[in-house]
Amino acid sequence: MHPRHEFYMKIVAKLLKARMISGRQALTLLQTLSTMYRRNITSRVRNSNLFYGKYKVDPTDDNELPWSQDEFRSEFRFSKADIPPLVSALRLPSFIITPERYQMGATEALCVTLRRLSQQDSWQNVKDTFPHRRLTHLKSVFYFVIDHISREFGHLLSLDHPLDHNELHYWSRKILEKGCPYENVCMFVDGKDWAIMNPPKPTGAMKSPFYSGHHHKDELHNLIFASPDGIIRYASPLVQGRLSDASQMLKWRVVDVLEPKLQPTCATEKPYRVYSDSGFGLSKTVMTPLSKPRNGFLGSRDAWLNKVMSSEREEIEHVVGKPGIYFKRVYNLRIFDQAPGFIITAAIILTNCYHCLHRSQTSYYFDCIVPELEDYLNGIALPLRDERVSCDKRVDVSGVGVQWMKTDADDES
Repeated sequence: MHPRHEFYMKIVAKLLKARMISGRQALTLLQTLSTMYRRNITSRVRNSNLFYGKYKVDPTDDNELPWSQDEFRSEFRFSKADIPPLVSALRLPSFIITPERYQMGATEALCVTLRRLSQQDSWQNVKDTFPHRRLTHLKSVFYFVIDHISREFGHLLSLDHPLDHNELHYWSRKILEKGCPYENVCMFVDGKDWAIMNPPKPTGAMKSPFYSGHHHKDELHNLIFASPDGIIRYASPLVQGRLSDASQMLKWRVVDVLEPKLQPTCATEKPYRVYSDSGFGLSKTVMTPLSKPRNGFLGSRDAWLNKVMSSEREEIEHVVGKPGIYFKRVYNLRIFDQAPGFIITAAIILTNCYHCLHRSQTSYYFDCIVPELEDYLNGIALPLRDERVSCDKRVDVSGVGVQWMKTDADDES
């Protein structure tokens, strides 16, 4: 290399180290110099330690992401203003070093992860978005960030994670105000299927153990509990698609785990409940729609109750389907070489983060307060006052509507 070219490279590197120019401006400057002296020094600098290794410069600057607002939201689902607080809340290191010794800044690493999750396309398309990175580099960083999010925040989706009683009371009150005829319904549960690609089959078997007879495809399955503020609170471990919702409830002992958490703090109150569809078994904690008697019909009152609760549950089903809408990569994963458990867990966590930054339609429907991003990831409950509803909604005997009636406490006062 000519001494003059090396001198220009050192000047640009010093400007990058001092943060006087961004990575994109540095590349433009080097391309201009390359054109002036008819020497392609840009390609040499991109792969040299002077640009990426020695000074550890992130070419995707936090303040100057090389995409427009519309392109960024289309490619990465989040807005450009969401990236800095998201990097801080996820506790990503400022400079990532993967086990394969690849290096990348936290902002660009998160953008690579969001780009891979948002679209169901090949790695080559991801590389076209980041042309200055090698394919192995992008894969290593993607799985590093996925592993970090799943291990650091996966406990937020575990059944062992505690529930705040003020939040339970707040959710049940919001559901009650929206027209729920039942008392103390605080959450909804629904089954979620995740399609997979080419699972292994036992020798001589016609179908794999992941085949679901209900959906007629190979899939993984789990249970998702969602609250009326649009946040997924619990997600059970993934199981084979042949298991039904009721079988998963028994397998993970969901009723035994949730029952002590849903007990009220006051002895005069009723325990909180979780509402589900008819595929779940009825228990003290889980409520299901009313079923018609054998060789009979539902009465007008029972049919009205099911219709009201169906409209409430429909809003929660939107929340259950959001991870697959925002991040299409969660579908058609391979079982043994793509870590579907980690990817799906990270996608659910990122979906909750998105709903903390941008309220979902479910939170608007129930008029619920959404937790702050930092509070949610740190497991901090909402600062709610422990207020009690002074009146209950009782079901009218005729099944026409709901009427307000005073409680016993109001009569005593």
